[in-house]
Amino acid sequence: MKMTKKKKPYKKKASSKKSFKKRVIILFFKVGFVISLICVSLILLIIAYYSSDLPNIAQVYEFKKQPSFTVLDRNGRILANYGDLQGRDLKFEQIPKTLIQAVVAIEDRRFFEHQGVDVWGIIRAIYRNKKAGKVVQGGSTITQQLAKIAFLTPEKTFKRKIQEALIAIKLEKKYSKKEIMRLYLNRVYLGKGNFGVDAAAKFYFGKYIEKVSLYEAAILAGMLKAPSKYAPANNHELSIKRAKQVLSAMEEENYITHTDIKKAIPPLIMERGNARGALQNPYFSDYVIEQLPLYLTANNQDVKIYTTLDLNLQKRLEEAILENMKNAKSKSNASEAAAVAINRRGEIVALVGGVSYNKSQFNRATSAKRQPGSAFKLFVYLTALENGYSKESIVIDSPIKINKWSPRNFSRQYLGEVILEEAFAKSINTVAVKLSESLGREKVINTAGKLGIKDKMKNLPSIALGSEVTSLLDLSGSYSIVANGGYNIRPYAVLKITDRSGKVLYLNKNNSYKKVISDSANQQIKHMLAKVIQNGTGKKAHIAGAEVFGKTGTTQDYRDACFIGFTDYLTVGVWVGNDDNTSMKRVMGGGLPAEIWKDFMKKNVEKNHGTIWKKVENIGNEKKSNSIMNFLSSVFNKKEKGETIDSIIEKNTKK
Repeated sequence: MKMTKKKKPYKKKASSKKSFKKRVIILFFKVGFVISLICVSLILLIIAYYSSDLPNIAQVYEFKKQPSFTVLDRNGRILANYGDLQGRDLKFEQIPKTLIQAVVAIEDRRFFEHQGVDVWGIIRAIYRNKKAGKVVQGGSTITQQLAKIAFLTPEKTFKRKIQEALIAIKLEKKYSKKEIMRLYLNRVYLGKGNFGVDAAAKFYFGKYIEKVSLYEAAILAGMLKAPSKYAPANNHELSIKRAKQVLSAMEEENYITHTDIKKAIPPLIMERGNARGALQNPYFSDYVIEQLPLYLTANNQDVKIYTTLDLNLQKRLEEAILENMKNAKSKSNASEAAAVAINRRGEIVALVGGVSYNKSQFNRATSAKRQPGSAFKLFVYLTALENGYSKESIVIDSPIKINKWSPRNFSRQYLGEVILEEAFAKSINTVAVKLSESLGREKVINTAGKLGIKDKMKNLPSIALGSEVTSLLDLSGSYSIVANGGYNIRPYAVLKITDRSGKVLYLNKNNSYKKVISDSANQQIKHMLAKVIQNGTGKKAHIAGAEVFGKTGTTQDYRDACFIGFTDYLTVGVWVGNDDNTSMKRVMGGGLPAEIWKDFMKKNVEKNHGTIWKKVENIGNEKKSNSIMNFLSSVFNKKEKGETIDSIIEKNTKK
């Protein structure tokens, strides 16, 4: 029987399958290779395209910011800073180790390992964001952040992200990790106009960066994510919460222990550091910045503005207002107050624009236009004294009617014949109006303009009673002219302006004064102003042992009340009222404003010049026969030229 060979029926098909799989795998690799080649080519093309306009990374040391204006007091102490502030150019060794660790832990944990772009960091960020369902972590490295703030705009575009990565890689090749970290922390924005950790430490904590605590370092590092959101001055609670997250991240990285966290104490003062200056209520510095265009026509550089302010007097004036206004709202429906102090040279040595700068930045001393009331009578009576009247001239206090208007006296009584001095001291309305009408309103308006009232005034009969508006600063400046012997010394706030190198850009010479009040009229009006306090409407401003001068002002329906007064060395104007122009509860210029004035002036006399009153008694009989205030006036004049009060008195005593 013939044997037949068995067939292998499926061998050919199996071989065919293997061949097909092999071809598919080869095709897959070929396609993959082509796709990879295309992708690489596209990436190279994109890199080449976006590399064409990359900046020179050597420019990383250049820093462009808005000009800053540093306002200083007369002794060179910083009152306030405006514009962008940049801290010192710190070396890496100056930056606290805890701050660097905090920044690395919360911002870029692989900073010292990656080469500018952290792929694993990006993957980790994507995973955590997806798990949280929101963006909780970013993928940018510190080097990329430096690239962004040094060279790029904050716009979120594909081009910017590519260029950010490319610049970061170039930075890593050229600079060390220490240099990159140093540059970043010197440059990064940390809210409130502060650039760099040094500026931020001064602003938020009032200390140099070398002195920050662990908790303060955590707060600064926590702000990097969103400065406006996590700045302690903006949101104290959120800032602390963020700092705790930073501390936890530091613990995870073994930079600190849990015990270190327990020992860390949140800083108590974080809302205003020394970087912004000593003024807690910077109405004065705001006014100075507003005046800057008068002194500098154009400016694109950092400048220092040396001003006339005396910080000690400023604090006392603020204290006097706060103390007297503490319960004024509930008692008298008076919610606001303002004051300005001007020395013999016309320098504004103190200025308060309101009760609380935090609640309202509106400057009521310089910008508010309010009715001066009877304080305007100064111009009426000066006009009279310059046109034939004297303080002893007899005038008639009786009803007067002009067209349909009839002014009334506050007392609702009429005294008949009175001398000018008495009418002024008692602030008799009918006499002021009669004088204004007989002299001519235009003359009164001209006198006011000559003494510094810049506001345009309507020619109305009521102008004699202060119905036209002006600022407290201008009104106080007018009284300071009387205090200074009748010379048109205008109030000013700026002594000089320099650039950062010390080059003088502006210098206030202010040494040319014109006589605008005759000696006779000036002496008589001063005498009359003294009588206002001695036995007139300003009795509450009396200071025992001191010769003071002043005038009260109260407007219709008690909407405004002011007191403007002076000694031989200082003029101070005080206003009280409400921003919405509502009436107060019978608050008059001789009341609350005069009390504020006295509290400030009394402290000033006692603290700065109290020894004079005792030392004057030691001066010989011949000296005693002269006016004490004339002598004191010469003392203060000499003191302002650099000589001490004690040495002047000692010299005069020996004589």
